[in-house]
Amino acid sequence: MPLLSRSSMLYGFRRREAGFDLDQADRLFRRGGQDQLFLTLGTIVGPLPLAGRLALSVGAGYQFAVAPAQRLVPALLPVYQHNFIITTRLAL
Repeated sequence: MPLLSRSSMLYGFRRREAGFDLDQADRLFRRGGQDQLFLTLGTIVGPLPLAGRLALSVGAGYQFAVAPAQRLVPALLPVYQHNFIITTRLAL
């Protein structure tokens, strides 16, 4: 099971209903002490009121690995290079 550290910067506009996001995630895998660093560029819309105090936030982004360089042989890490991601959050 990997250990994960994460930091994020969000720039919002229009009363915080939309914004741009830059996210950093570092995964440390216990197998061999290897780690992998990801950056995510994305956008977030929300919170959008649904009912009462319930609100919805939706985001989408592109996540890519920046370190270490991908090594296919030997495959020591469960690595991937890049991916599109979608996130949703319900806030009370």
